[in-house]
Amino acid sequence: MRRPSFQFYPADWRNNANLRRCSDAARGAWMDTMCTLHDSDEYGVCRWPLTELARAAGVPVRLLRELADKAVLKGSDGAHEAYVYTPWHAGQAGQPVVLVQAGSGPCWYSSRMVRDEHVRQARGGSSRFVSTKGAPKSSPKASPKPPLGEDLGDGSTSTSPSTASPSDPALAVSARGAIGIALKAAGLDPTSFNLADPRVDALIAAGATPEQWQGLAGEALRAGKKHPWHWVLTVLPDRLNAGKAIKPANRHAGFAAKDYRAGVTDDGFIAAS
Repeated sequence: MRRPSFQFYPADWRNNANLRRCSDAARGAWMDTMCTLHDSDEYGVCRWPLTELARAAGVPVRLLRELADKAVLKGSDGAHEAYVYTPWHAGQAGQPVVLVQAGSGPCWYSSRMVRDEHVRQARGGSSRFVSTKGAPKSSPKASPKPPLGEDLGDGSTSTSPSTASPSDPALAVSARGAIGIALKAAGLDPTSFNLADPRVDALIAAGATPEQWQGLAGEALRAGKKHPWHWVLTVLPDRLNAGKAIKPANRHAGFAAKDYRAGVTDDGFIAAS
């Protein structure tokens, strides 16, 4: 039975750097496109040319090209690479899974929707819209939703920064994703920090490591700082001996900061069916 709705994550939508770089019109077009991908027989995937997808979604094709240029809409009208998902559990990377095979025909998709569909299937496909008659009493537990910011690249799903190789996109991890994991490990509430803040990119470029982020976050919590995330952003530049605070990019210009990713980018913000 086709599901009448899909999940939507407001925090991911607001904080995804790739999506924030798009125009207001393109962000609106993405919502209509997600609805079209939700109705697709192959969930989250459309194997039509981009012009036909635009017609079906009721949006100008130029807006879909803008979304594709910003790595929000994935795929190509020609040859396209495989989409590889690496699940996470308890801070450890699982076995990479190819969710969209590489091919030569038109193929457009939302990596978040494809990934969430895979997670549902891993749980056994049970939901209030699917019959559970005859299903086993228990099913394998799927990996939790990636930390805010990871995957921000529909974020990126990947492995530990200490073992990932930039030449291996299946095992690559985004710099922001590694920081998100480190902050959570320190005990910081994921809803209290924003990895799309341009100052994060500036500190990454200055050489800040996940261990430094984790150490400062722990220090802020032990000291009882009222706003530990902002305290970390203020103190970390000095700890890096930068000489002066690293200033964020102009917020009014949109989140045009470079998305620091080692390997495949991921939209990681949006809804999944």
